[in-house]
Amino acid sequence: MADGWTGTPDALLLLADGQRGAEVAAHVRAWRAAVAVPVVVRTASAAAAEAAIDAGAVAAHDPSGLADPAYLDTVVASGASLVVGCPVPPPVDAPARASHLVALAERAVAAGVAPGAVVVDVTRGATMPPEGVALLAELPAVAGAGWPAMVVVGA
Repeated sequence: MADGWTGTPDALLLLADGQRGAEVAAHVRAWRAAVAVPVVVRTASAAAAEAAIDAGAVAAHDPSGLADPAYLDTVVASGASLVVGCPVPPPVDAPARASHLVALAERAVAAGVAPGAVVVDVTRGATMPPEGVALLAELPAVAGAGWPAMVVVGA
């Protein structure tokens, strides 16, 4: 697989950035056959997200801040869950980033994604301290607005 994967006993995140729909679908089918956990695909492409969902992914993780105009329609039509994240580079300061993320989640619900199916990735675009720690300080702003938050930890 070109971009890799990461996982926990509860879910598998397929990192499909830059992959085409057919490649993503093949990876989702392979992982679904190999492990009995939900598969989430991270891609900024609505076409790749659609292929992954059609192949059995339960959610699409958009790291681009919903830059693909077809992304929300794809998720709504499929009934899948959606993880929203900021594009890289993200808004400069943590409060602006938190506001931006909340606005993305609200936009998804306004488009028809079920409110309980939206998760906010507060760490997209942050790598290591100090920026990652500053962004984690904004978790209460995202959670306080009623959105479940996801934290990705890595190098």
